[in-house]
Amino acid sequence: MKIRTIDQLLDRIADDHVWRILEISALRSQCLANFKTIQVQDALRRAFLPMAYAHWEGFVKKTSHYYLEFVAMQRLNLSELSFPFASMYLLQEQRRNVQSGKSFALVEVCDILVNRANSRVNLEYKNVISTNSNLDSKVLDSTCRSLGLDYSDFKPKELFIKNLLSARNNIAHGEGRQIDKKEIDETKNEIIWLIDRFRKKIENAAAESEYKIVN
Repeated sequence: MKIRTIDQLLDRIADDHVWRILEISALRSQCLANFKTIQVQDALRRAFLPMAYAHWEGFVKKTSHYYLEFVAMQRLNLSELSFPFASMYLLQEQRRNVQSGKSFALVEVCDILVNRANSRVNLEYKNVISTNSNLDSKVLDSTCRSLGLDYSDFKPKELFIKNLLSARNNIAHGEGRQIDKKEIDETKNEIIWLIDRFRKKIENAAAESEYKIVN
């Protein structure tokens, strides 16, 4: 079912949020449980970091897609779209022209802005938002800009995001590092904060119709 209403959007985001938070909490509990061997506990703790990162990246990708689908389903005119989404549409038109072998210069942009201003926009939403499998601060900032979201809340978390991504990559490539309870708890708390903050931004943007241009 396509996401056409705010209620549908909120329900879809809530469903994605619930299972991720439950799994992160369950994994955290397993990491801190008492096992017969230290090797098992160490392995679980190492696995926790890339899994926690995967939930953070996955949530950003999913909810961004849901929001973009919701905006696309509003079938707004070009003149009604806020600048981020109008820009997204123009880039999509550029790609269509390039793929068909046509030129797309500034004059085509002007033509679209003038002659299609009061026409409904078919905004693409499938596979538009990409984290490139590396959700660093630059990619997160770019994602927020694309969706018209304020990135500033995430700036104090840039060092954590950098360290988390580095740990995820190192562990995924076989690094045998030791991870203590403090790192597990800090990672869990920070990941949940990031997920909750991104969720709030998407939900507020939809509720306040921030995808529409301010007249």
